[in-house]
Parts: sequence; structure tokens; C-alpha cells
Amino acid sequence: MLGVVLKTSLEVWGGTSLFFSLLLVVGIVRLRKSRPEPPAQWPPIVILRPCEGSEPGLYENLRSSIDAPYPGPRRVLLLVPSASDPAYPTLQQVADTAPPDVPVEVLLTRPEARLNRKVAQLSVGLSRSSEPIIVTADSDVRLGPDDLPTLVSMVSGAPTASVKKNAVGIAFASPVEQAPRTLWDRVSSALVGGSAQNFMALYGLYRLIGGVPSMAGALLAISRRALAEIGNLQGVRTILGEDYELARRLCEAGYSVELSPRPANCSDGGRSLRGVIARVGRWLMVVRAQRPLLLLTYPIFMAATPPLLLASVCLRTPLLSLFAVALWSSRTLLCYLLRQTQGIRQTVTKSALEVLSAELLLWAGLCQALGTRQVSWRGYRFRIARGGHMIPEAQSPPIRT
Repeated sequence: MLGVVLKTSLEVWGGTSLFFSLLLVVGIVRLRKSRPEPPAQWPPIVILRPCEGSEPGLYENLRSSIDAPYPGPRRVLLLVPSASDPAYPTLQQVADTAPPDVPVEVLLTRPEARLNRKVAQLSVGLSRSSEPIIVTADSDVRLGPDDLPTLVSMVSGAPTASVKKNAVGIAFASPVEQAPRTLWDRVSSALVGGSAQNFMALYGLYRLIGGVPSMAGALLAISRRALAEIGNLQGVRTILGEDYELARRLCEAGYSVELSPRPANCSDGGRSLRGVIARVGRWLMVVRAQRPLLLLTYPIFMAATPPLLLASVCLRTPLLSLFAVALWSSRTLLCYLLRQTQGIRQTVTKSALEVLSAELLLWAGLCQALGTRQVSWRGYRFRIARGGHMIPEAQSPPIRT
């Protein structure tokens, strides 16, 4: 009797996971892939680049803020905690070699220990700028030829059919890791770029079922007016998952959150297995704190392929085997489609292997997220409280598990 219940449960798991996977594929196919219509007049923009610590390709990444084409006026603010930070000399070099037509300034931000360090740096940049469109880009993002015009067009251009009546408050790009240097970099790249965790896949699902979209904060453009209406960044200063919280608040205020058809090219690399798992664990810890019910979808739907394949091999029941193979095939198709949108041509075999490696990494990160609420970020230790609020280790209350 127990064996029948187990087989039936696994078959139901396989069927529902397959349905979820097919929804992701349909969502990707339905997404707009064309470049949006440009505005009648290109608005002035400010590009904020929060930096901390030395990173591979930092100079080239920051220099792209100057060199990436944009038809309108721009200003670049390079943000760093202090002059003693390892990134400071690189930021100063970028500012010193900037052409006269693109003003570049290095700002010392001195974030408080209890704050989200990225948000604290961006807040300083906001206070020192007045441009109507704000572009923020993480230090590992390298801007491409169409990134700025596409994002700014989405925020400042005419409303589109997908936006309906809502004004666009923010437009973001789905990050992809383009320069893996180690085996674990490639596994991380598979998760970020080719799995159900990819933000383009999640956004396609949002377009099908509604709710609040999962937004990536690596590269985005935001309307200053919309940001002011939700209180700027004051309400997310102590929240680690500030990108989702911003999206939620903008949606509540009646604004639309849009996805760019172009990905954000990230150059982070040289990571160990421990570092890759720690980062995924941090992401899932934020999900656990902000949306605990959503965390259940990770073992049930997001990372279902490896355990269902293993169960089908062990039990060898026809229906379970059919569901497991169909699930792997649909995830392989999803990976292949996502890579095509990123301009990456790869074989079906590589897509299939990326699916397995990405979902195994999700399982490792999930185990870490469930085992602790402590997180190390930029050399600082925090505990993540309910709602995603960050508590410095020295001030953390006892954690109840």
C-alpha cells in the first residue's frame, strides 16, 4: 500500500512539474522580443554604478557606462564606500580618462553597517542627481550597444499594448553571466541564464498568471517620478531583496514593471563551489524571508528534474518515467530558447546538461537557506529577519528555527 501511495505521489509531482515547465515555455514564446519605440526626445539620464571591492573586468564594466551608445545627455556617478576601498583607484581612473562630453564623478558613500550597502550607495547617488531617468548597473555589468536606448525607451516612451493603461515605473534586464572562468562559474551561468530561475522565464510566467514580477536589480532604468511616489529608497534601506520590494511597491502604486528584450551581460567569474552555493543560498534566504510560501515551489517545481529522474530510474514505472523524461525535455527546450534570446547558440545536449547542473545547484542553495538565516555579504555578516530585513551580526537577536 505504501509503495502505491509513493508511486502515485511521484507521478502527481511529475505531472504538475511538467505543467509548470510548459507554462514557462509558453511564457517565453509570448514575450515581446522587439525593441520598443524610442521617445520623441531622449531624456537626460544619470547612471549610478555602486562598487565595493576589486572585481575582474571592473574598469571595462565601468567604462561601458561612458562608451555605450545613448542619443541623449548622460551623467555617470561612480559610488564607492571610501577612498581606502580596493575599487577606488579603478573608479578614479575611469573618471580621469572620461571624455569632456560625459561628466563622471566618484562619490564616497560611507554606508552604515545596518543598511543594505547597495541601497545606501544608490541613495547617495540619488541625492546628488536630478535627471528624470535613473539607470543603475551593478559593478559586474558591462553595458552593450542597445542596453541604454532600450531601457530608457521603455520607461520614457509611449505606452505599449503590454503596459495597457499603467505608466512604466521601471524596466529591468534579465542578467546572464557571459564570462565563466571556472567549472563552478559555468554551473552558476547555467542557473542564471538557462533554468527556470532565469528572470526572463519568471517574467513570462508573470505575464501569464499575474501578481508581482520577480525583478532583477543588476541593470534597470527607473522613473524618478515613480520612485518619489513610493518614497524613494527609504523603505528598502534595510532589506536585502530590495529589487523585489521595489517592484511590489511600484505595482501597488499603479505602475508597470517591464522586462527589456536584451539581457544584462555580467562578467563575474573565478568563483569556487562554496562561493557559488553561498550566493544561491543568499537568494533563497531572501525568498524565505519575504515570501515563505514561494520557497515551497523550489523543491516542488523549480528543481524537480534531478529527483524525478532518479525516482524513475529506481522505480521504473511507465507513467513516472514518461513524466520525468518529458520534464527534462521541456526544461531542455526552455534552456535552449533562453540561450537563443541571449544570442547564444548551443547544442541540445549542452542545454540538457545545463538543466541538471542548474537544478542541482538550486538544491544545494536551498539546503543552505533552510539551515541558517546568517549571510555574509561584501565582507559583512547579517541575519535575515522576516520581510528580508538585514540585522548586523552584533545586533542580531537569537534565531528561532
